[in-house]
Amino acid sequence: MKLTRTVTIVTANLGRGVSTREFKANVDRIKKQTPGRHRFFGFQEIDEADVPEELDYLRKSFGGTHRFVGVRTKVPILVPRTFEISRRIVKPASDGVKGLSPQRHVVQALVHLEGHRDAKLLATNTHFGRNIAPLAASRESAEHVLRARLRTKHAGWMTGDLNSTHYPRLAPREIRFVSKRLDYIRGYERKGVSMKLLDSGTINLTIDGHDAHWARVRVTWTGPGRRTT
Repeated sequence: MKLTRTVTIVTANLGRGVSTREFKANVDRIKKQTPGRHRFFGFQEIDEADVPEELDYLRKSFGGTHRFVGVRTKVPILVPRTFEISRRIVKPASDGVKGLSPQRHVVQALVHLEGHRDAKLLATNTHFGRNIAPLAASRESAEHVLRARLRTKHAGWMTGDLNSTHYPRLAPREIRFVSKRLDYIRGYERKGVSMKLLDSGTINLTIDGHDAHWARVRVTWTGPGRRTT
């Protein structure tokens, strides 16, 4: 027997230096154009050198449908209320570099299906500093932490702005759902959990040369006594 769900995974760098009006318009566009019911959002650059109160507006927009993980970082994850949060994990990934980069984090949400505590998934979100020589040590530290956090028994995915194109594999059994210049969505299968990309798309934004990207993924948990819903 098996249990399946189709989730939508979103990565969106919401940028720096934009007006409140522009920020709100981009968030509204993401909310309207992201398909599916079980929608997970990985945002980057939240309240990073900005005028808009970005987290406040995200709470107003998604607070009724989502729970938030990592709100004290620049890379929160929004978890749909159709899933329960088993554990929140926030790991410092690298120190800040004055004038170049804030402190970086890896944020993770270990979630399970409502009513199915053993049907778990691990959502991961992060943002690396720019790929320049003064940030080389910061990037190396951030990659080390991210790789360590992806070495887990739990299936799931990573959303992130890695500030590098053609980024190498980060963990075993990796599936590349979205690779769009600096922005990535990658899946990680594990024993008893398979993932299949059904569709992907882009939402046109106006920030920092980034667009939002989504992947609709069918997740299947297998094991005794499971049923398809």
